[in-house]
Amino acid sequence: MLCRVIFGFLLASVVGANANCLSQVVPAQADDSTSRAALSVLEKNCLSCHGAAQMSGLDMRQRSGLLKGGKRGPAIVPGKSEASLLYLSAAHQGELKMPLGSESPLPAADLAVLKTWIEEGAPWPSDIAMTGARPEPTWWSFKKPVRPEVPQPKRSDLVANPIDSFILAKLEEKGLTPAPKADRLTLVRRAYFDLLGLPPSPEEVDRFMNDRSPEAWANLIDTLLASPRYGERWGRRWLDVVRYADTAGFEADLYYPNAWRYRDYVIKSLNDDKPYDRFVQEQIAGDELWPDTLNLQGFLYGVPPQELEHLEARVGTGLYTFGPEVKEDNLDAPKLQYEWLTDAVDTTGSAFMGLTFKCARCHDHKFDPLPEKDYYRLQAVFAGSKPVTIPVVTDLSARKHDEDEFSILALDEARNAYLNFEKQIRDRAVAERAKAYPPEALEAYHLLALYRTQKQAALAVPLEDYARTLKLEEIMTPSEKLTYHTLAENLVKAVAAIPLNDGFDGNVRYDNFYDVPSATVLRDLPIELVPSTYMYSRGDVKTPLEKVTPGLPNALLDDHDPSDLVMSPGGPRFRKQLALWLTKPDHPLTARVMVNRIWEGHFGRGIVATENDFGRQGAAPTHPELLDW
Repeated sequence: MLCRVIFGFLLASVVGANANCLSQVVPAQADDSTSRAALSVLEKNCLSCHGAAQMSGLDMRQRSGLLKGGKRGPAIVPGKSEASLLYLSAAHQGELKMPLGSESPLPAADLAVLKTWIEEGAPWPSDIAMTGARPEPTWWSFKKPVRPEVPQPKRSDLVANPIDSFILAKLEEKGLTPAPKADRLTLVRRAYFDLLGLPPSPEEVDRFMNDRSPEAWANLIDTLLASPRYGERWGRRWLDVVRYADTAGFEADLYYPNAWRYRDYVIKSLNDDKPYDRFVQEQIAGDELWPDTLNLQGFLYGVPPQELEHLEARVGTGLYTFGPEVKEDNLDAPKLQYEWLTDAVDTTGSAFMGLTFKCARCHDHKFDPLPEKDYYRLQAVFAGSKPVTIPVVTDLSARKHDEDEFSILALDEARNAYLNFEKQIRDRAVAERAKAYPPEALEAYHLLALYRTQKQAALAVPLEDYARTLKLEEIMTPSEKLTYHTLAENLVKAVAAIPLNDGFDGNVRYDNFYDVPSATVLRDLPIELVPSTYMYSRGDVKTPLEKVTPGLPNALLDDHDPSDLVMSPGGPRFRKQLALWLTKPDHPLTARVMVNRIWEGHFGRGIVATENDFGRQGAAPTHPELLDW
């Protein structure tokens, strides 16, 4: 019920397990037992990072890869376990400690197997090739969710729904008793604050308190979910997750005039009870999944609903158009593009997957199996896109704007006439005042501050102060006052004459006083114009290393997922492939992360306390079965 309350969507779980790649080989011979046991240890503990992901450049799926090693040199020295980095790191002897995030060495039995195997020369049975099925992930959040059975607590009389069963069973396991039920006044206040962020009025409290029907609570919840305030309350939580802002931050704090459309898109999506998978897909690739967006060709009796639905999906991609930006980067196009791609990857990883991808920008992640190369392969997914501004009205409406152009010209003329008259009066008064100062003072006053010398700047100060505090009407003649009031009246009339709507349906208002209504969204570049993506040394855009192609994080893939994303002529673009992969029913992170955000939003603390970090540095779930259910 909890998930339905927020988005009406909980990604389904798939029960299954990857085949163990070592179980597919020919049965072991007796003299191969140590080798096979050692390779089993490697598969269980090492291949999630040093298999297809090749973190630190190390591929442990073949003996040659172990001998070649990675960035730190060879992983094994045959015949010398104490000189082999593989054994030393697994035993936590030295600075490097493996597996990632482990607080203790591998079990003594596993270490003994590795030691013996290396001392014997690290033989590799010819019938074993660890290149088949991907190893089962060892970290809980990287494993596919499997919906558990609902527990049966002893106090079944306290169970109103399956969530109660999980909570009560955990309390009984810990020897704790549940808190007493809340009274009706507390309940109605909780519901209003939780769903609307506002307190109930006295009348609303009385209505619930006096409703003694069995459906009173359910009716209250349905009423609150139907309120427009619901989307505003919960939309704000999502906007915080995706770093929403109307400005770019930093010193210049550039303004994003169309950011509000994404804000309204989020609120509307919640109030429409949009499925969460659709919500994710629209934000990452709404334009690629529904490419006929904005075919708004001036329909006589309105726009077809499907066109508006696809337009809304494209507005969702506004997520990637209002991130932080340093104004000076506009002078360096490659750096500006790099910072945009960095923000796109960081936001996608944090918001949808709850992972600290940004750690892999400068080096392989120190705790999670996220190599630096995977980070830049995700950048390549977004490299073929760019923010653009598009109209959100029909061609007919836009042309109506052109018909009304005369009104903005009239406003400009009225404003100039008013300002020029003020300038004449002020200049006359300043010239009269300047007679009390050296002749150079008036000349300095009329110079732009940028071109004044230090002496001229000092001479201009008295006249500037006088002009700033001057009350014009006090020095006007009666006829000048009449002219001044007439010009002011004309200016007000010109402002009032600006059309309030575009004349198409009487509802669409102009943006920014008189701009055609528009949205800033993502658009794909022609394939031949997509720039190349490179890895950079320590994340420095001035030190490119190897070129990379679009791809997905290896540690989160299964045998059916492509590591490299390929775009055939007429086939899906890269963001579309990313969006569909993220919303697979058995994706290990997408559902867990969102459900946890919902839980945290209702109760103040998530089942996983670190809602943006489901990696090894994050907190473990307090109720893993409940989270997966």
